Amino acid sequence: MSARVDGHAVADLVEHGLVAHPSVTSDVTERHGVPGSTDPARVLLSRVLGGFEHETIASRGLDIGYAAWRGIPLSWQSPVADARPVDQPRGTAWLSRFTGGLLTTCGLFNIGEDDGIHGLHGDVSHRPAARVMSRSRASMTEVAGTIEAHEVFGPSLSMERTITSDAGPTWARLAVTDVIENTGPLPAPVAMLYHLNIGPPLAVPGSTVSVEAEGWTFASPVSEVPTPSVLPEPCTRVVEAVAVYQRVLTDDEGWSHALVSGPGSTIELDIAWKGDGLPYLHQWIYPTAGRWALAIEPSSAPLFGAERVSADRGVPVLQPGGTRRHEIMITAREAG
Repeated sequence: MSARVDGHAVADLVEHGLVAHPSVTSDVTERHGVPGSTDPARVLLSRVLGGFEHETIASRGLDIGYAAWRGIPLSWQSPVADARPVDQPRGTAWLSRFTGGLLTTCGLFNIGEDDGIHGLHGDVSHRPAARVMSRSRASMTEVAGTIEAHEVFGPSLSMERTITSDAGPTWARLAVTDVIENTGPLPAPVAMLYHLNIGPPLAVPGSTVSVEAEGWTFASPVSEVPTPSVLPEPCTRVVEAVAVYQRVLTDDEGWSHALVSGPGSTIELDIAWKGDGLPYLHQWIYPTAGRWALAIEPSSAPLFGAERVSADRGVPVLQPGGTRRHEIMITAREAG
C-alpha cells in the first residue's frame, strides 16, 4: 500500500499527473564528504516521501549512517567524527572509527574480540564497495554494490548488498539483503554481526526492547543495567552491557523480531531478521551519560559461550562456490 502524505496516496499523485519530477516522491542523490570529518567519501542520500531519509556510505561497506523518519532521528551517532576507513584494522582499531549510524556491519571472517588476524569485529565496514548503483521510483529507492574480501593465501568472499526503502500509510521500511559467495578455492568462515544502532529520542530511559526468546543472560553482570528489556537511567561510569538471547523465536515466515518502543513515543521500531541465516542475537546497552546507546545485533555466529571457544568458534563455513543469504528488515511505524 502506498504511503500517504496529507491524505493523498503517493501513487495517486503520480498517476493523476500531479508530480512534475520523480524526485518529489523518491530520490537518491550523492555527495562527497562526511559531515564533521575530513573524509571525502562517497555518500548516497536516499529519501522516500513519507518514508526514511538515510545515508549509505560507499567507502564503509555500504553501511547505513544517519537515518530518520518523519524528521525524527532513529540512528545513534557516536562521538567519533572521523569516518575514514582503516587500511589495516587490527586489535581494537575498529573502535577508533566506530561512528555509529543505523547499521555498522561486522565480519566477514571475524566478529567479537580480535582473532589475531582480522581485528575486533573484522574489517568489512572498512572495505569500499564496488559497482555501486542506485535507482528510485514512486515510494521506493534502492542502493546496491559489491564488497570484496580476498586473501592471497587465504579464503575469498564476495558480498552483494542491496538496500531498499519503501513506505506505507503508517510505516516506513528499510530492507538490507546480503548474498555472500565463496569465490576462492578454500573453505571460508562467514562470521557476521549486524550492529543496528538506535539512539534518542526513541532509545531513552524507560524505552522497552521486546524479543520473543527462550531466555537471556548478560555476558557479564553490570549493576547499572539490571535487564535488557527496559533501558536504565544514564550513569556516570563508563560501562557497557551485552545481553545474549537463547533460541530466539521466528514467525511463520521465518523472521525474528526485536521491537523497540519509547515511553510515550508516537513511533516504534521493529527490527527483523531471517533466523535461518542469523540464528544468534546480542543486545548492546551503553548507559553512560553523553555516550548513551542501544544496539540490536543479530549474527551468524556466537560472541560468547562454549561454541565461541570451540575449534571452529561456532562460525558457519562456506565451501568454494557456496552462497549464504542474510536478510534484515527495519520498520518504523506509528505506535499503538
